[in-house]
Amino acid sequence: SNPAATDATVDLQLFGESGPIDGAGLNGISVSANRTVVLPLAGYAPQQHALAVHLTSRGAAVASWIQSRTVRGTVSAGADLVGPAVAPAGNLAIPGLLKRGTKDALDLISNNSDYQDLTPSVQLLVPGTKAATVTVQVIGIGTKSIGTVLQEQVQPNTATTFDLTGLKDGDYSVFVHSDQPVLSVVKLSRTKKGSTPITDFAFLPAVAPMSSPVAATAANSAVTKVSIANGGSQPATAVITDLTTGAKNSVSVPHLGSTVVSVTAGDVFAISADQPVSSSLVADFTGSLAVIPLQDFSNSSGQLAVLVH
Repeated sequence: SNPAATDATVDLQLFGESGPIDGAGLNGISVSANRTVVLPLAGYAPQQHALAVHLTSRGAAVASWIQSRTVRGTVSAGADLVGPAVAPAGNLAIPGLLKRGTKDALDLISNNSDYQDLTPSVQLLVPGTKAATVTVQVIGIGTKSIGTVLQEQVQPNTATTFDLTGLKDGDYSVFVHSDQPVLSVVKLSRTKKGSTPITDFAFLPAVAPMSSPVAATAANSAVTKVSIANGGSQPATAVITDLTTGAKNSVSVPHLGSTVVSVTAGDVFAISADQPVSSSLVADFTGSLAVIPLQDFSNSSGQLAVLVH
């Protein structure tokens, strides 16, 4: 979407499970001022279970999202909108891995391989030319949420997926460490069993750490929680302020650890901390899921650089 008063020209680079994907129509895409263009990525990259997109715009700043959808036969199996990722880095924090319905998901997977995508997974992309050694730490809250650790070699410019198996119901955060700058996202599913099972999923992005206040609104019709992860070297104290009632809740977030705080449906709240932390809003509806990163979204659509000779 181009909210600016000038036209934009957009180029796309696609990275699949076997590396970069070339195709006609990926460069020189015209997005007129105050217009939206929708592109079917599946047409450029068919049969890809993992896909990364790098978008470059000239002429004006644009806003962009990827819509990911799953269908089992004729039944919708979930959808999500994926926003732009934080910059590649050697250390990333991914809050919000609140796992629920593990037994139901395992029952569905055991009876039908089409439900294999209900297993949570981490997706990685290493931009550049060098392979990376990546360590993924899934760290739970409390003694019952036992996490896991993966260490893998990831090839450059390749969208790579690893399943996070063996996790029980519980609250987790994911910390990614790499010897090369890396991008990462976690896919989390929800399930409600029945004669026709309801499934949904959300992509949990890495979130840039912040200490200054960031505000959000809890959904009216969902069980809403805030997951706060601390990827820094020092423990942090975070304060969640309900801007509707004025109530404050102070919580400790250990180094390479996380905490989860419930927020009141419909209320506006803000999070601040004495050390930079990464936070996401996790909203559970009936069989559906939404995860929103809490970060400082800058609106640069009104800025245009002009070279004067």
